Parts: sequence; structure tokens; C-alpha cells
Amino acid sequence: MEVEIVFFVIGISIVVLVLILTIVLIAMNSHRRNVTREQAFKIEKKNLEMQFLEAQIFTLEDERQRMANSFHDDVNPLLAALKNQIKLCSIEFKNGQFDEDKSFQMNNLIDNIIEHQNASIKNLAPKMNNVEDLELALISYFSIVSEFVVDYSSDVQPELHIDQDTLKNAYSIVLELVHNIAKYEKIDVLHLLFQADNFGLKLVLKHKGKGIKKDDFIKSVKLKEGRGLPSIYARITHLNAKLDLLSNEDGALIIVSIPNKNGKRN
Repeated sequence: MEVEIVFFVIGISIVVLVLILTIVLIAMNSHRRNVTREQAFKIEKKNLEMQFLEAQIFTLEDERQRMANSFHDDVNPLLAALKNQIKLCSIEFKNGQFDEDKSFQMNNLIDNIIEHQNASIKNLAPKMNNVEDLELALISYFSIVSEFVVDYSSDVQPELHIDQDTLKNAYSIVLELVHNIAKYEKIDVLHLLFQADNFGLKLVLKHKGKGIKKDDFIKSVKLKEGRGLPSIYARITHLNAKLDLLSNEDGALIIVSIPNKNGKRN
């Protein structure tokens, strides 16, 4: 009887020991999974931060290139025309043929040059303190898009406050989307609806092109194909925004929902 009790106690001890070891192993595995998950989250966060920085650099480079093209295509010819006008006026002045009309023409040409230069600078870095400034910057940019007509409409709540970081990134997202559409889609009209309320901003782009599927968008971002899509993804992630890409036989629909930092996602 005593031997049976001893074996019973030993058995119970072994079972308890096994249970303790099992609990310890489970706890260690759980801790390891939490540490691994936390490390993966930190790595993903760092990768997103790097993508956002890369997107900012790429966007700045693209903006500089667009500004250079604008000066080359718009401002430089006007400066060349002004140079010729000055030469011609110098000859006419020496011959006593210079009149007031020529002075008026030169003034108009100089005003035209200043206007084109200011437009190029505004398109490079528009000043945005509120939603109306963002709207005006978009309208100004759409006026120089030559690939298609932008049919713009707005439903903006008056006196809405959105921080400058959101405004600037929203502007860059629209520019990248428009550039991407101009590059890959053959369309005549792009419809853009701009909405803003206390919950945030919503940008809706619609066109008759084929569009891009969400899976293809993510694949292109991961492979870092080009600059536009990774830039859009990085900025959307930075803003905690939502991107919906829809397409069917009637065309494509792009919806960007950017939450107000003090509100909810719309």
C-alpha cells in the first residue's frame, strides 16, 4: 500500500512538472511571438517611413523637372522674344522710329513672362493654409494639364480646418494620380470631385480608362515600379488614409479618403 502511495505521489509530481513545463513553454512561445510581432511591426514602420521619405524625394525631383520643363517650354521662348524685341527697339530708337506702341508691347510681354514664372513657382510649391487654398492650387494645376480635360467639382464645408501636412500631401497625391492617369490612360475627360467636412477629405477621380486593380497596385508598390504609385502609397499610409480602386466596363473610379486628425475616417 505504501509503495502504491509513493508511485501515486511520483506520478502526480510528474504530471504537475509536465504541466508547469508546458505552461512555461507556452508562455515562452507567446512571448517570442509577441517579440517577433513587435519587431516585424517596427520593421514595417521603418520601411513605411523610408518609403515616405523616398516618395518625398521622388516628388520633389519630379516637381523640379516639371518646373524646369515649364521654364524651358513657356518662359524661355518669351525671354527670347523679349530679347529680340529689345534688339529691334534699340535699332528703331537709333533711327528715331521708336514709338509708344512698341513700349506698350514690351510691357505686355514682360507681364506675360512674370505671369508664366509665377504660375510655374505656384505649381511647384503652392502655399496652402486651408482647404480653399488646396482647392485653388488644384484648379491652377488642372489649367495646365494638356493630356485631357479635368472636369472639377467641389463640395467643401465652409470654415473647415485641416492641418498643412494633410493639405500638402493631399495635393501631392492628386498630382501623382493625375500624372499616372495621363501616362497610362487614353482618355478625353477626367472627372474629379473634391469633398471636405469635419471628418476629413475625400477625393473622387473617375474616367473612362481601364484603371488599375488593387492587387496590381500593391504589387507595383512592392516591386517599386516607377515613382508615382510608391509615392501615392507612402503618402496614403502616412495620412492613415484609405484608397479604393474600382473598375468595370464603364471605366475606373479612384477614391481617396483622408481622415481629419481630430476626426474620423470618412
